[in-house]
Amino acid sequence: MNQDVQAALYKKYDKETAQKILELSKNIQQKASQERKEEVIKELHLLEHICENATPENSKEKIVVAGKLLDLIDKSYAIYGKFDGAGVKRVYTWMERSCKLGSLYACYQQGTMLINGSGVEKDEAKGNALVQNKVKQFRDACKQYDGISCNELGKMSILNGQVDLAIDYFKKACDLGEEEACHNVGVADYNMKGKSFFHYFEQGCKLNNPVSCNYLAKCYLQGKGTAVDPQAAFKIAEKACDLGDCSGDEMYMWLSSIYASGRKWSFTSRTRQNNKIAFDLANKACNCGFASGCFKSGYLLDKGEGNLNKDPKRALQYYEKACGLGHMEGCEHYYWFNKVGATPQVE
Repeated sequence: MNQDVQAALYKKYDKETAQKILELSKNIQQKASQERKEEVIKELHLLEHICENATPENSKEKIVVAGKLLDLIDKSYAIYGKFDGAGVKRVYTWMERSCKLGSLYACYQQGTMLINGSGVEKDEAKGNALVQNKVKQFRDACKQYDGISCNELGKMSILNGQVDLAIDYFKKACDLGEEEACHNVGVADYNMKGKSFFHYFEQGCKLNNPVSCNYLAKCYLQGKGTAVDPQAAFKIAEKACDLGDCSGDEMYMWLSSIYASGRKWSFTSRTRQNNKIAFDLANKACNCGFASGCFKSGYLLDKGEGNLNKDPKRALQYYEKACGLGHMEGCEHYYWFNKVGATPQVE
């Protein structure tokens, strides 16, 4: 769910806000692992502020934003508990808010916290009533062919360990045009070593789910569920990147390498080097918080070859960012730039 929500948010929301949310989320994890307590708390509060002021009116996008908030809670629960004494109470507040936004998963978690008295005064009756009422509401809506409700019920079933039931809900939601549901079926089928995952990734991609496009491109590259077809992989990978897939940097970096190399690839007519496009792709990966994308962006600006102008000042900024994200080669280049005024030669 987490990767799907990240990509959906990036695709459907304004790019600037989405990138801030994604980058902050990455930074929080990085700094938490380094015990940088004050910076973690500061960025967690900034993240909350952005999310609080980023609630769209459209009902479907509310589900997306609610899911994104839960993604942050899932990742930050231990951080809150470790660095913030009010951590569990904060988690309950987010669950309550996400439930109101329309996330059945959040309602289930809120109800569970009420039942157990976690982060809130214990109230078993209220917790059970909340969950039961919300489940009934979503089931009734799903019966009336509401795809969003069917998809949420699928997620709920996964939480309860009812995988077969979840797949049934996801399939119904996919047939009703819910892109994330198509992807969820594909992932479930793939994990169960089924034979239908390619079809559902294809459906999800047709409905413009960027993560489905990413998975579909990998299927074509690796020959999973279909014949190996690098040309199809290249085309679909470009679509995934255009849709703003932040679930991984493989496709961004693969495409960036193709454009930067200038070599002739048997599966594409793009035979000329185009470092501007290569930089744009690497930069997208960097904006999603991937260290390799930041390093590649800096490296391309550092070299300034082809149709991309050399820009040492910006290159240094990208090396610094890559280093901050744990990229050792980025740290080496940043050191050389600062101490020597040039970077080591890399063939």
